[in-house]
Amino acid sequence: MGFRIRAVPKGNKHVAHSFVSDKKKDQIKKRINKLVTEIKLSPIPKTVSQWNSFVLGLHNYFKFASHVSMDFQEIAFCKSRFMFNRLKSIGKYGRPSRPPPTYSKFYRNNNKTWEVAGTLLFPLSDISKDKPLNFSQGLTPYCAKARENIHANLKYHVQFEISKLVRSDGWDRTLEYSDNRLSRYSMVQGLCEITGLFLPAEEVRCHHYKPLSLGGTDEYANLRIIHRDVHRLVHATVNKSIEHYKSILQLTDSMIDKINLYRKACKLESI
Repeated sequence: MGFRIRAVPKGNKHVAHSFVSDKKKDQIKKRINKLVTEIKLSPIPKTVSQWNSFVLGLHNYFKFASHVSMDFQEIAFCKSRFMFNRLKSIGKYGRPSRPPPTYSKFYRNNNKTWEVAGTLLFPLSDISKDKPLNFSQGLTPYCAKARENIHANLKYHVQFEISKLVRSDGWDRTLEYSDNRLSRYSMVQGLCEITGLFLPAEEVRCHHYKPLSLGGTDEYANLRIIHRDVHRLVHATVNKSIEHYKSILQLTDSMIDKINLYRKACKLESI
């Protein structure tokens, strides 16, 4: 699992101190070498995003270890000279002055980090312990009250799905689009803006309310988070396809009204 646990006396009992295992630290350091070398050889947003996805995934997984902050500070210190030698000619090191929303959502500004190709690298050492939560039988999708509990506890799930969205970024997109897509997904707590259902990363489509072809932009206010099948329905022009997606989505009248607003902005007929 990558954790090392030690029982430590405390009064008349013992408590568990947890760490990142030595074996896992070695694996992390080797992965750091590979990713930083890739950034050095190809300093583009794609390689930086691969680093950010790696770091965010590590932090989400190991944040439940009681001494995780100490472990990641050690790893960051061990690799600091390596990163400096590889990135000094292609990047800038310091505290971010105006970090994008995606960076600010996960990390504070009191940690120095590298900026390469106009993109900030997530700081390896900026991690703090979080409390692990036990599974609750009250979190089930099979009754209304339990579904309310699920929606009230989406924060961790949203962070996990955001880490997957980072990995799935299209490299033909602008940095503005990538940042605003993640910010929009976080703002709506991962819920489809048409159906209200929670969307895992694989089902997310980021729709331009006013299409780029009609003069729309990648700014935050022009983006909508919707289910992939809803997105297909918004853009569908063949009656057979329209009826197919309407039948599988089981849309209410209010949902169809919203879709028709989206279609109107795309200069398409109502369904």
